[in-house]
Amino acid sequence: MFNFFKYMAYSFLILILNIGIQSIMLNITGRSTEAVILAIVVATVVSFVVKFFIDKNIIFKTKKGHQNERGKQVLLYTVFSIGTTLIYILVEMIFHFSFDSADLYEKKEEIGAIIGLLMGYSIKYIVDMKITFKEKI
Repeated sequence: MFNFFKYMAYSFLILILNIGIQSIMLNITGRSTEAVILAIVVATVVSFVVKFFIDKNIIFKTKKGHQNERGKQVLLYTVFSIGTTLIYILVEMIFHFSFDSADLYEKKEEIGAIIGLLMGYSIKYIVDMKITFKEKI
């Protein structure tokens, strides 16, 4: 259980990184749909790389294995990340297109991103623990 909380703490740091990148980009480019999509993609790629190394080396502490095993981990991590990223993007885009309230409008993408990322990270922890970084006995 402690590992889950550690995972979520690091995920929160990655969430801050992700939202920070998006906020910077949206402040520079504006909030058109194209700008939102570009900000999501850039923030996701940067977050993915940082999070993989944290998960592999700090959270799940996988031993250095054969190159084929590492390649399999990267492939599984990528596939499962795409799945959980789709959840996050879907939630964020729902917020982007659904809310027009003046109070919420300025932060709607960030709110959607936070909710979507938390959902995705919770699912991803289970998948990574049970499949991606599972140690062979």
